[in-house]
Amino acid sequence: MKNQYLVDGVAALLLSLSIGFGVASPASAQQAANLSAANRAADSLRLISEEQAQANAIPVDIYTGRGSVVDFRNGEVIAYIQLSDMSEIVYSTNAPIESGRSNMIVLREIEPLNFEGQTTAAVPNLIVSTIDPEGISRTYIFDLHLRQERPSEARGNGIAILPANAIPARTVRRPEQPNAPTIGSSFGQPTITDIANGLEIAIARGYTAESDPVVSQVRQFIALVDSGQTVAAAARAINIDPNVLKALGDIAIEADIFDGASTQV
Repeated sequence: MKNQYLVDGVAALLLSLSIGFGVASPASAQQAANLSAANRAADSLRLISEEQAQANAIPVDIYTGRGSVVDFRNGEVIAYIQLSDMSEIVYSTNAPIESGRSNMIVLREIEPLNFEGQTTAAVPNLIVSTIDPEGISRTYIFDLHLRQERPSEARGNGIAILPANAIPARTVRRPEQPNAPTIGSSFGQPTITDIANGLEIAIARGYTAESDPVVSQVRQFIALVDSGQTVAAAARAINIDPNVLKALGDIAIEADIFDGASTQV
């Protein structure tokens, strides 16, 4: 049985501290073009399982001058939306909510407005209620982060929510290295590669945004260890919480054990 308590704990820790896939060779150039376009469209949104989206507040980055999408691809339609702070963010839907056909929200940053009597937040949230084909209502919460920097192609367009079995297995960014340093965790001795792979899985599952400062810290830590520093020295140099590193190692090992999600690039 999957260690759900570990998964929930890891997600909570990462949230508090702050996909290409292979295709078979097509028979024709036109098929290749069609598949390439489909993969680019899929990669343009972060894929989040509906189970993860219901269990955690999912971060959504909104970049200046761009729209960010929250796309429900799980058969649910939007019944209600509440934006906590409307002073710098506006939203629209792909169909009127009352039509029963709305399944996508587009969020945009605007110049700050002053609404008398309304409070503001550094990280506003978006509350969305949906109804599935069986008439069951579900509620999702998204933490909205305004970003000024230029987004990466795969991170600047928003998220798509799908059933877990519709999300391709996550491809990790690097293979295991011989004699790699390790760090103690709930699952034993994850290596630095496990930590790197756990970070990529955490980003893909929405535990943390790629632009979150903790992500940069972890990558700096990995670079220092790769350059020859000890785990302890690198952690002190970056001033990173060891519990974050342990949690990321656990994510990667848990994925290997239960999901088979780690495959070499």
